[in-house]
Amino acid sequence: MSSTTSWILLVVCTVLILPSSLALAAGWIPAVIRHRPGPVRVLGAAGISMYGAALCELAPRIAQAARETVTAGAYAAVVLAGVTVVLVMAYDMVLGRPKPLEKRPAR
Repeated sequence: MSSTTSWILLVVCTVLILPSSLALAAGWIPAVIRHRPGPVRVLGAAGISMYGAALCELAPRIAQAARETVTAGAYAAVVLAGVTVVLVMAYDMVLGRPKPLEKRPAR
């Protein structure tokens, strides 16, 4: 992967993932999930973990580090992606099953 592609991916992750993850970690609840309150800080931590995975994967490539450093960054990215999956699963388990939607009478 070229360093230009790595820079583009890092900027996209920084713009799209990091601000919303930090807001969730601070306690902001978006309207999409406001009807099902849960521990949104866990979702924020998951997003920050995913951003960390992207950073671990892309930073050594941008710095044109040695092959061993790039490999170590890739392993760290896999671990952080696993942490992200565990945090999202924990959030889902805490919420439990969603309530079924009530049927409205036909007009």
